Parts: sequence; structure tokens; C-alpha cells
Amino acid sequence: MSSAPFVGRADEIAALERALGEGRRLLTIWGPAGIGKTRLAQRLLERRAADEGWFCDLAAASDASEICAALARDLRVTRDELASVATALVAPGEHVEADELALVLAARGETLVVLDNFEQVSAYAPETLGRFVAAAPQVCFVVTSRERLRLSAEIAFELAPLSLAARDDGDASEAVTLLIERVRAAQPSYQPSADDVASLAEIARVLEGIPLALELAAARVEMLGAAGVLRRLRDEAASTPQLALLSRGRRDAPDRQATLQRAIEWSWSLLGEIERAALAQLSVFRGGFSAAAAEAVLASVATPPSGSTLDVLDVLSSLRDKSLLRARPKESGSSELRLYESVRELAASKLARQGGAAAAETAHADYYLRRAREVLAEVVEIEAFELANLLVVVQRLLAQPLLDAGAADDLLTCLLAVDRARGSSAGHLELLERGIDACRGVEGAAPALRARALRARGKARQLRGRLAGAIDDLEAALSLSREAEQAALEGDVLADIGVVFHQQRAIDKAAARYDEALARYRELGDRRAEARVQANLAALHHDQRRFEEAARDYQRALTIFAEVGDQRLAGVHRTNLGILEQERGELAEAEACFERALAILHSAGEARYEAIARGSLGVLRHEQGRLDDARACHEAALHVLGEVADVKSEALCRCRLAMVCAEADQPQGAADHLQAAEALFSGLGSSVEQAVGALARGFIELGEARRAAAAGDEA
Repeated sequence: MSSAPFVGRADEIAALERALGEGRRLLTIWGPAGIGKTRLAQRLLERRAADEGWFCDLAAASDASEICAALARDLRVTRDELASVATALVAPGEHVEADELALVLAARGETLVVLDNFEQVSAYAPETLGRFVAAAPQVCFVVTSRERLRLSAEIAFELAPLSLAARDDGDASEAVTLLIERVRAAQPSYQPSADDVASLAEIARVLEGIPLALELAAARVEMLGAAGVLRRLRDEAASTPQLALLSRGRRDAPDRQATLQRAIEWSWSLLGEIERAALAQLSVFRGGFSAAAAEAVLASVATPPSGSTLDVLDVLSSLRDKSLLRARPKESGSSELRLYESVRELAASKLARQGGAAAAETAHADYYLRRAREVLAEVVEIEAFELANLLVVVQRLLAQPLLDAGAADDLLTCLLAVDRARGSSAGHLELLERGIDACRGVEGAAPALRARALRARGKARQLRGRLAGAIDDLEAALSLSREAEQAALEGDVLADIGVVFHQQRAIDKAAARYDEALARYRELGDRRAEARVQANLAALHHDQRRFEEAARDYQRALTIFAEVGDQRLAGVHRTNLGILEQERGELAEAEACFERALAILHSAGEARYEAIARGSLGVLRHEQGRLDDARACHEAALHVLGEVADVKSEALCRCRLAMVCAEADQPQGAADHLQAAEALFSGLGSSVEQAVGALARGFIELGEARRAAAAGDEA
């Protein structure tokens, strides 16, 4: 038994003890190498009286006879016990050793037996463990294994990594707590600073909460410090950064558990030839992937032994059963498959030695290019967990020294598919810029793809307040869309240019572009796009204080959005109509518009626009004097806007929070929010945002004047 402090797993222990209390007699704790199966089983045993449980290590066993021998040894079965049950076997069969041991167990009565490391002898489970369970009704068995046993009496508990989330009481997560405890085993006085705790939390995230990996990382903290260990784990120059760093385990650990690599190599050694080939090829994936993606890669490059056929789903199921492949159901109804990074590293090294990496990468790229084309054709939506693999294809293409027309088109296709899924996220603009630069000057690249990429970058620049650069990109995209004779794309870009001119307060230029876009969409019969531009014209009239025209155009647009079922734009422009009603003094109408917009946008999953609508409701609550509600609205909006990198909206939200704090007599909060807003405004260069900042400053000065007056009255 380990003498190290036991960390976490309260829920798992409770679930196991509950199952035992309900009369379940065969529990299998299963999971990958280093996940903590043995330690959990030991902890379960430690919580029972000394004479109520037994622990048996089967790591050295290789067949049924050796299972029985190991169990007899660790349970201290005597010759007298064996002799007393031998006569009870009426007709001894081929499994006499197991049957005798089963009767010994039955004679001992109520007890718990832990059978550790069953994976390499799982084929012998029916003729050993199955017979024990049948013959000894008062004995409960807890098995640890890297794969499920698939016995009828088995209740399988898949052991997940340690939690990475901080606890409700504010204490560190289970994973970070384990790191700290193991560092203290070597340095009893270790007291991590706040920066150290942040580094330890990131180490835990990179190592995916796997206990063995965390313990091995903790052993390096004394020499490297937490930040140094984290830098090593992020070392992209190393082909296997995790396995290289986590190579110094305890001297008294079993050889196969001394390092993370040895632990995973043990699992590798238990695989068949087809399973090894499949696992190696799956290492080309990053993050999550679908069963369809795995099938595409394996079917393209796998070569089963002569005389056999490859059933990809069977192979995936086998790897899943052996804890080498994770599976998580998604709300969409699909399943996300994933390799632990340490497993992926080892499998990738095997693939490189076999010389199969290039073929697997080609099959991987072919699949995700097909997915990207389907996304752009609006045939499918990309799953969030697939993004990492699309980005892998992008990075491989960017790594090529020179792109031909086909590769340039592939790169832009993938970038645009990524843009559809995460266009407003931080870092996406830089990726677009690299991709567009890589394709510059490539002869034969499709002008429509180049136009769409420039449009995507223009919109990303607009979102970050870089309006002049946005206009440059969008005008170039307009020229290319006309060259490619893409009328719908031309209309989209015209509308985008109108939006940027609108932001710049170039009202006449904005109106001209909107009118051009409206004419193009009407020629095409595109009602949804027509409504979008109609709503933009409404916003233009709104800003000119032409309220009647604005309300008319908003209602026209909302009618069409309802006809075509466009929830996102219906929610966006319902918000705008609410702002208009508030400015006209119709506060009840405004509130109804905001509440309706929030419901629509939430249902559509449009987090950014929902946050903007919530901020608008916050302004209304402020006007109504409901300061606590106003602050709650703005804080909820701010959380989302910061995540999606909408700099302009975040800055406006902080100004509004500053105003609320100032009126609520919270001067420090007001000053902090205004300072943060002004830092964001500095990169936007818009007079409107600067005016909002000045208004917030006025609220703060009024608050200061109130406090000064109150102090004078008291004096």
C-alpha cells in the first residue's frame, strides 16, 4: 500500500461503496495507464476493517493457473483449507484450481478481494473470476484493469482524470492539490506563490489531470520550478515533450509504472497487430475527432495482416475497451473521440518509426478538406471539437515553403471553414493574415476563395476597430468577387462595406453601399439578405434621428426574418428596435423588445449578440433606476464579450458599468472600468466610443461632486 497522502476521488469512492452496499459483487475500475486505478482500489480497501479485505497484484500472471497461484499466495490460503475443499468437488473438471479456490473463498464468508492489474489476463476472466463470483456469494471483487472484462456480473466504473476545476470553497483543484502534495514529499516547506499555483494549474491542464503524469511532473519542480516545468511541457521542438520530461519516477515503483512512457508501452504490448497499426495512425489527430474521421484515415492507410479484413468500428471499440481511446457524447448526438496526449505522443513515435506518418497525414488532410468544403457549401456545420484538426491542416499547409494554386485553394478553404466556427475569437485575425500572405502572388488561385478570405479578414479587422484596414480588405474582396462573377458574394461585401462606413459615421457612403447591396439581393431574389440590408438602413436612419423611417424599416426587416426563419438577425435587430423605442421614451416597448431578443438569441446559440442585447437591457435598467439589475446585466455581457474578443462592445460595456458604479457610489469600480475602457478605445480611433468614454467620465465627476457636497454638509 502507498504511504503517500490520498488526494480527491471522493465521488468515485462514494459510488463504489454505494454499489457494494447495493449487493453488486464484481466492480471493475477501468481506465488508461497512470489514471490511478490501483491507488483508488487501495483506498477503498483501507476504509474497511483489516480482516475484511485482501489485495492481490496480478501483474506477473499470464494465465489462469498463475491467477490462482497469485490469489492463493496473497490471500494466504493454507494447505488445510485446500484439503478441506478438495473432497467437496464431486467431479473435478479442467478448472480444478479455480474451483478449489472458489470454495476456499466461499468458506471465508463476507469479504472484499481486490484484483489489481487484470488487463493482461482478461482472456482468462470467465474461467477464474467468473467461477469465483458464482461459487462465493458473500465475496465482493473489485478489479482494476486497463480494459473491461465483459462478464455478465460486471459493473464497470471508468475512472476519469483528476478534476481540473477549482473547488466551490475556492481551494485548488484535485489535480493541483496532488501536484503540491507530491512536491512537498521532496520539499516539506514548499509554499507555492500565486504565480506558481497558476503554473501548476496549467501543468495539470496540459497533462490532462492524469495522476501518474502529475506525480512525475512534481518530481521535476524542485530543479526547474513550476514555470520551468511548464515551459518544458510546451517545448514544441521536442517530438514527445510529455514523455521526455516525465521520465523520472520512484525507484520503488513497478518497472512498468516507473515512467509514463513505460506505463503506456505496457498497454501497447497488450495490443494485437491491427490495434497497434490503428492506434499509431490515429496519432495524426489533435484534440477531438469523430468516428467518421477515424474511419476515413484508417480505411485509407491501414493494411491488415494477410487473410484478414479491417472492421474499423470494431478496432475503435477495442481501443476504447482498452482505455486507449476516450469517447464523450455531444449534445448534437454525435460522439467525440480523443486520445490522451501522452498516448498520442507514444503512438506518433511508433508511426514515425514505421514510416507511415506521411500517408496518415494525407488521409487526415483529405478528410478535413472535404469537411471544410461541405461547411463552405453550407451542407454541414463544423463541430467545435473538430476545429483543432482543421487547424492542423492549416498549419501543415502554412509550413510549405511555396504553395501551388491547389494548395492555396485548400489553405483558404480550411481558413474559411475555421472562420465560420470561430471568426470572432482571439488569434484568428493573425491566422487569416498568415494564410492570405502565403497565397499572395500564387497564380491560378480561385478569385472567389481569395475574395471570401479577404472579406473574413476585413470583418475580423472591423471587429477589432481597425476600420481603415477593414475597408481596404473589403474593397479588394469586392473587386475579386466581381472578377469571379459571384453576385451573391458581391452583395455581401457591399453590405459589409456599408457597415464599416456606418461605423466611421460616413453616412452618405454607407447609404450608397447599402442601396447597391439591396439592388443586388433583389435581383437575386435573396430575401434574407435583403432583410439584413433593410435592417442596416433602419440603423442608419436611427442614427440620423429619423425615428419613423427607422421603425418602419426595422419592422419590414423583422417581418422578412420571420418568414425565412433567421433567428440570429431577428434577435439582433429586435435589440436595435428596443434601443429605438427607449430613445423615443417608450420604455415598456423597449423592455419587451430586449426580452424577446434575448430569448431568440439564446435559443439560436448566438452568445456574442445575446451579450450585446443584455448590455442594452442593462442601459434600460439604469434609466429605470434599477442599478443592481443594470450592473448584473453589464457584468454578464462583459464576461462573454471578453471571451469573443469584441473589443468595441467590451469597451462600451465597461463604460456603461463605470456609469452604473458611479451612480451607485462605487467610485473605485467606476474608475477601474473606465480606465480599462479607455485602454481598449485607444486602438479603435472612433469618435463615438470616445464620446461614450467622456460621458462615463462625466458620471464619475458627478459622483465626486455629490460626495464632496455630502462631506460639506456633514462638516
